[in-house]
Amino acid sequence: MKKKIVFSDFDGTFFAPGQTERNLAALCEFRKRGGLFALNTGRGLASLSGMPFKVESDFLILNNGSIVLGEKGELLTSFSMPASVVKRVFDLIGKNPRIGDIKLSSINGPACLSSCEYFTKIMPQIERTERESVHEILDLLKSELSEVAKVTISWAEISGRDHHDIDIVSKDSGKIRGIEYILDLTKLPKNFVATIGDGDNDMEMIEKYNGFAVAHADKNAIRAARKIYPTVADLLEEIEI
Repeated sequence: MKKKIVFSDFDGTFFAPGQTERNLAALCEFRKRGGLFALNTGRGLASLSGMPFKVESDFLILNNGSIVLGEKGELLTSFSMPASVVKRVFDLIGKNPRIGDIKLSSINGPACLSSCEYFTKIMPQIERTERESVHEILDLLKSELSEVAKVTISWAEISGRDHHDIDIVSKDSGKIRGIEYILDLTKLPKNFVATIGDGDNDMEMIEKYNGFAVAHADKNAIRAARKIYPTVADLLEEIEI
């Protein structure tokens, strides 16, 4: 019998103020009932492992689809960008006074340009300001990198951070690419899939795969979702296995 699978964003969705403990309990019961679960997050493994709790998952999709891991942490697939893309990002926005850190990730975790040739994610951090100003930088990156990368943003108002994070990943990756890889691996049909998220980088999976949003999600995610849930736990508890 085929199992149902839920793909959930992490920050602001599964990991959300006042909701995480209930989400963890509901996930435990969901997996006991035979459901499959995958976190689909912009975080890398080191960042996720540093949390004070562990999310038991059948799969992990990291760096916005650039890395896919199995239940035991084994690497299933990855998508990388050459150092030339990183250099292009620094040329475009590195001297902008509103840009803070530009964090780099590789398949092995946090990385630096001087010692790595391929990168799974580039993450410029922008000071928390009005969205119109942020969109100028976002649109510039999308335009200039369109042939080599996907560019999305995690808004500070949703994530709870004091800055906006721009996520730049290979054009061959993305959260939806990670889902497609896992569905090909498990042979699960589309109607056995549910996705849930809260922001810009969740839009593709919400729109294509039976997508839902949490109640405090970005307005675009709310608009795209077929139903709104107060928490991830509410979705997990409702799904019949």
